[in-house]
Amino acid sequence: MPNDPNRRFKRSPKRRYLPLCIALSIGLVIGLWTSHLQKVRAKERGEEMSQTVISLVGQAAKLKEEKETAEARNLLKAALKMMEPSPELHQSEPYLNVLIGLAALEISVNPPDKEGVALAIRYLEDAWKYASGAKDKLRATIARERAFAELLKGSMDDAALWLSRAAELDPDEEEAAKQVDVVERYRSWRGRVK
Repeated sequence: MPNDPNRRFKRSPKRRYLPLCIALSIGLVIGLWTSHLQKVRAKERGEEMSQTVISLVGQAAKLKEEKETAEARNLLKAALKMMEPSPELHQSEPYLNVLIGLAALEISVNPPDKEGVALAIRYLEDAWKYASGAKDKLRATIARERAFAELLKGSMDDAALWLSRAAELDPDEEEAAKQVDVVERYRSWRGRVK
């Protein structure tokens, strides 16, 4: 039946779905490409923001040396607010340095009985929470700062715990091991006095 008049109006199943397959393929390629571009742009924005934050941390350190602690705190808080909306930056080294810097400023500016120590501990808790993938040196710094804050708060047990964490994270740091020994001796002395 080569001359069947109805045959030319029927389409083969391959021809029927071919335009749909082509359209879906083109849509998928466009979607993947735009997703890739968005990721690249977000990464570039994150790198630019990190550079800005690094410069703010440097300026804050200079201001702290010059005893301009209020301005240094304002710079660090501005850097923290800049990075807060981007959760992908929370585990970055600049974000952790901002939290550590704010904690150090709160401890150095306020007397131990004020809310500054509690605020410093909150900053250091956040830093420790986000520092799971950070370098051991940075985590040891967080642990040492937390130990100092706990000492100011009067919690010897917590201070010893954080100092021992710092010594574990950075075995080359002899100072942390000495500090653990001092705190342990003080705790044993305090136990004998009571």
